[in-house]
Amino acid sequence: MVANSQFGNTFLILLDALVGPQPHIFVADEAFPLCRDLMRPFPGNTLPRRHSVFSYRLSLARLTVENTFGILTAQWQIYRHAFGVSPATAKVCVKATSVLQNFLQRTARTRR
Repeated sequence: MVANSQFGNTFLILLDALVGPQPHIFVADEAFPLCRDLMRPFPGNTLPRRHSVFSYRLSLARLTVENTFGILTAQWQIYRHAFGVSPATAKVCVKATSVLQNFLQRTARTRR
Protein backbone atom coordinates (compact mmCIF):
# COMPACT_ATOMS: atom_id res chain seq x y z
CA MET A 1 0.00 0.00 0.00
CA VAL A 2 2.69 2.47 0.94
CA ALA A 3 4.67 1.70 -2.22
CA ASN A 4 1.68 2.81 -4.32
CA SER A 5 1.48 6.20 -2.58
CA GLN A 6 3.47 9.29 -3.45
CA PHE A 7 5.26 9.04 -0.10
CA GLY A 8 6.15 5.40 -0.80
CA ASN A 9 7.51 6.17 -4.25
CA THR A 10 9.55 9.08 -2.92
CA PHE A 11 10.88 6.92 -0.06
CA LEU A 12 11.96 4.17 -2.49
CA ILE A 13 13.70 6.67 -4.76
CA LEU A 14 15.56 8.19 -1.80
CA LEU A 15 16.41 4.74 -0.48
CA ASP A 16 17.91 3.67 -3.81
CA ALA A 17 19.82 6.96 -4.03
CA LEU A 18 21.14 6.50 -0.49
CA VAL A 19 22.11 2.84 -0.70
CA GLY A 20 22.54 2.55 -4.47
CA PRO A 21 22.73 -0.60 -6.53
CA GLN A 22 24.95 -3.20 -4.93
CA PRO A 23 26.52 -6.31 -6.45
CA HIS A 24 25.59 -9.37 -4.46
CA ILE A 25 27.17 -12.60 -3.37
CA PHE A 26 26.08 -15.18 -0.87
CA VAL A 27 28.47 -16.06 1.94
CA ALA A 28 28.17 -19.63 3.18
CA ASP A 29 30.06 -22.31 5.05
CA GLU A 30 31.58 -25.52 3.66
CA ALA A 31 28.23 -27.33 3.68
CA PHE A 32 27.17 -25.52 0.50
CA PRO A 33 28.40 -26.34 -3.02
CA LEU A 34 30.47 -23.70 -4.78
CA CYS A 35 28.38 -21.64 -7.23
CA ARG A 36 28.91 -18.47 -9.25
CA ASP A 37 27.32 -16.13 -6.68
CA LEU A 38 28.36 -18.08 -3.57
CA MET A 39 31.58 -17.70 -1.63
CA ARG A 40 32.67 -20.28 0.91
CA PRO A 41 35.89 -21.00 2.79
CA PHE A 42 38.53 -23.28 1.34
CA PRO A 43 38.01 -26.85 2.55
CA GLY A 44 40.55 -28.59 4.76
CA ASN A 45 42.73 -27.79 7.73
CA THR A 46 46.22 -27.56 6.26
CA LEU A 47 45.93 -24.62 3.88
CA PRO A 48 48.47 -22.18 2.50
CA ARG A 49 48.56 -18.97 4.51
CA ARG A 50 46.67 -16.86 1.96
CA HIS A 51 43.88 -19.45 1.72
CA SER A 52 43.70 -19.62 5.49
CA VAL A 53 43.47 -15.81 5.76
CA PHE A 54 40.77 -15.74 3.07
CA SER A 55 38.75 -18.42 4.86
CA TYR A 56 39.09 -16.61 8.18
CA ARG A 57 37.96 -13.26 6.74
CA LEU A 58 35.08 -14.88 4.87
CA SER A 59 33.97 -16.57 8.10
CA LEU A 60 34.05 -13.17 9.83
CA ALA A 61 31.88 -11.75 7.03
CA ARG A 62 29.39 -14.61 7.44
CA LEU A 63 29.24 -14.04 11.21
CA THR A 64 28.68 -10.32 10.64
CA VAL A 65 25.74 -11.06 8.32
CA GLU A 66 24.28 -13.59 10.78
CA ASN A 67 24.63 -11.13 13.68
CA THR A 68 23.09 -8.33 11.62
CA PHE A 69 20.04 -10.40 10.76
CA GLY A 70 19.83 -11.47 14.39
CA ILE A 71 19.61 -7.81 15.40
CA LEU A 72 17.06 -7.09 12.67
CA THR A 73 15.00 -10.12 13.71
CA ALA A 74 14.93 -8.93 17.31
CA GLN A 75 13.73 -5.46 16.27
CA TRP A 76 11.52 -6.15 13.23
CA GLN A 77 8.89 -8.90 13.29
CA ILE A 78 8.92 -9.21 9.49
CA TYR A 79 12.09 -11.33 9.76
CA ARG A 80 10.57 -13.90 12.11
CA HIS A 81 8.89 -15.87 9.31
CA ALA A 82 9.20 -16.37 5.56
CA PHE A 83 8.53 -13.15 3.67
CA GLY A 84 6.06 -14.55 1.16
CA VAL A 85 6.70 -11.65 -1.21
CA SER A 86 8.55 -11.18 -4.48
CA PRO A 87 12.36 -10.88 -4.39
CA ALA A 88 12.09 -7.22 -5.39
CA THR A 89 9.79 -6.48 -2.45
CA ALA A 90 12.01 -8.46 -0.07
CA LYS A 91 15.00 -6.43 -1.26
CA VAL A 92 13.14 -3.19 -0.49
CA CYS A 93 12.12 -4.51 2.95
CA VAL A 94 15.71 -5.42 3.84
CA LYS A 95 17.02 -2.05 2.67
CA ALA A 96 14.29 -0.12 4.47
CA THR A 97 14.66 -1.92 7.79
CA SER A 98 18.45 -1.63 7.59
CA VAL A 99 18.25 2.13 7.05
CA LEU A 100 15.65 2.52 9.80
CA GLN A 101 17.69 0.37 12.21
CA ASN A 102 20.82 2.45 11.55
CA PHE A 103 18.80 5.62 12.13
CA LEU A 104 17.38 4.29 15.39
CA GLN A 105 20.83 3.25 16.63
CA ARG A 106 22.38 6.62 15.76
CA THR A 107 19.62 8.63 17.38
CA ALA A 108 19.72 6.42 20.49
CA ARG A 109 23.47 7.10 20.85
CA THR A 110 23.02 10.87 20.61
CA ARG A 111 20.32 10.87 23.31
CA ARG A 112 22.55 9.25 25.92
